[in-house]
Amino acid sequence: AARQTLNAASGAGGGGSSGGNGSVGSGATNSSLNDTGVAPTGGKGGDGGANTGGNGGSAGQPAQGQRWHGTTWQQQGRFSSGTATGQFNGGSGGGGGASSAATCTGGGGGSGGGSVWIAAKTVINNGRISANGGNGAAGFGGAGNAGGGGGGGGGNVCVGTLSYTGSGLLQALGGAGGAALASGVAGNAGNAGSTIVVVLS
Repeated sequence: AARQTLNAASGAGGGGSSGGNGSVGSGATNSSLNDTGVAPTGGKGGDGGANTGGNGGSAGQPAQGQRWHGTTWQQQGRFSSGTATGQFNGGSGGGGGASSAATCTGGGGGSGGGSVWIAAKTVINNGRISANGGNGAAGFGGAGNAGGGGGGGGGNVCVGTLSYTGSGLLQALGGAGGAALASGVAGNAGNAGSTIVVVLS
């Protein structure tokens, strides 16, 4: 068991702008690097005219790294007493889209995915277990150009069991970027989070 390590916090998406730059997505702390060693950050919001979409929030790592996949998870994964530095959190929020005029609005960024931990004797997954980041919203409004919001970073999913079967999905995907309005720029997708199934023998 994780012994109070699950805070499961993630970053909120940044707000879209009407006639200005998009807002930066909220960050996450104590996140796990994904399967390719990349932090689960949200995507950048799309530009609108001369204005710039907000960046995705940061997804900082704890002082003792956490990676929930392969042998690296066994080497670096940890249990803790639930202190502020011992919590497993999700991805950061996507940045908000910018817009070129007050008559249109950039899309808001998607929120980061949280954390899912399952500990059971038997797990049969014929559906989906997920901690996906939220999709960025589309730019909208009247005359002008507006960028889409950035997708949220994926969270993390960990299953500990004696038996794992089924044809279902295990996901911690980054959210998709939102569509642009007119000549704005679409938001960028968020980075994926991490998933792992630990079958104990």
